[in-house]
Amino acid sequence: MKHQKAIDYQMMNLGLPTNNELKNNDDVVYVHEYLRGDGTVVKAHYRSKPDGIEANNYGYNKDKITAGEALIYGASRLAQRALPLADANLQDGLRDFIRAKKDNNAHIINSRSEISDKGLNKLMDEIGIPKTSKGVIYDSDSRFSKQLWHSKEIQEFYKNNFGKLLNKKENYSEEIEFKKGFRRLEQMDNHLAIQHCKIYNPHITNDGYFNGIIVDLYDFMYRDKSTPFDVAIDLNNWGYSMQKKGYLQNYFVMYFIHEKIY
Repeated sequence: MKHQKAIDYQMMNLGLPTNNELKNNDDVVYVHEYLRGDGTVVKAHYRSKPDGIEANNYGYNKDKITAGEALIYGASRLAQRALPLADANLQDGLRDFIRAKKDNNAHIINSRSEISDKGLNKLMDEIGIPKTSKGVIYDSDSRFSKQLWHSKEIQEFYKNNFGKLLNKKENYSEEIEFKKGFRRLEQMDNHLAIQHCKIYNPHITNDGYFNGIIVDLYDFMYRDKSTPFDVAIDLNNWGYSMQKKGYLQNYFVMYFIHEKIY
């Protein structure tokens, strides 16, 4: 990994486990298509590995998905290559971090108790991230951290606050909003994946690196539409419904940024 030493230093400095310390269990089981005794064909799918707790297994006490919700999910799968960040966050929420488990630059956190940094924990409390929440941390070599670094919002943030970031003396956080846009796919991808978030401890080091951690809770709030057709709000409200029905889990996600600027 290109910046492994820097990544390990950042994670240890925040009280997070390093890449070598993380031992992710493969707790997702792939079930091949099969035929039930009554003649019903069950399509191939993923399920959680049985752990003796019925409520922890996929399919427990969940409301049925409507035809419209199934249609939206099918459409979202068609857009996965165009919107990789939004798709990764969605699939991790639907299928127990299946994307993160295949990404060498993603680190799964089984509980907030693994994070000892007081400032970061305080911010997570303010955001409303439950103390028992699982999460994914993307290190600074990840494609998604770099995609966010190159976004208009992060570039404007560091340039407009250059002096403040260079002379920063204590940890703080700032609001970031990834705005909706249709001209660039990455802009829409960032908006659908994150939209509102916080950036923790942004600063510029003496040797010219911008450092910061984007922190977000993967959670959906229902939104009213001002126009009949608004794809972004339709997708948001679909996510809200999936979470209410128990198909889409809430979790936190962080993106480390460590980029040379001068």
